[in-house]
Amino acid sequence: MSEERPEGAQGGSDSGFTPPQTQEEFNRMIAPRIERVKAQFADYGELKSKAEQFDQMRQASKSEQEQLTEQLTALRTQFEQQQAESKRLSVIAKHGIPTDYQELIIGADEAELEARAEKVKALIASKTDPFPAKADPSQGAGGGGGKKTTAQQFAEFAEAAFKS
Repeated sequence: MSEERPEGAQGGSDSGFTPPQTQEEFNRMIAPRIERVKAQFADYGELKSKAEQFDQMRQASKSEQEQLTEQLTALRTQFEQQQAESKRLSVIAKHGIPTDYQELIIGADEAELEARAEKVKALIASKTDPFPAKADPSQGAGGGGGKKTTAQQFAEFAEAAFKS
């Protein structure tokens, strides 16, 4: 029969490989391979730092872009508000609405502003005082008729009481 070898066992002259006997021999054997692998990843640190810088710049540009978007939105809103106020003031001037009544002129569009201005103008034109002021006869020069005011009656009473 032929001589059987266990799997993994090496013959002396078949492959030319001799296993390392010490750690130093093993280190010497694998050193070239380790150097080749290290050479493949030699610029890894540089690439990693560049990638981090890129991420930071991208993040900064995103936040700058977001800020610009917010500013644009705020400016658009402000512009729309000023346009609406300009239309409102134009309608107020067109209809000659007094300052005391200008706050009543509100609306979403020019047609609604016009309608309200017409109503306010009509109300102002028809305004009558439900309690008109009546002239007080006791006030003023008193050259009125024979009826005496309370003040005149009191003055007469006081004169008469203190003379006697």
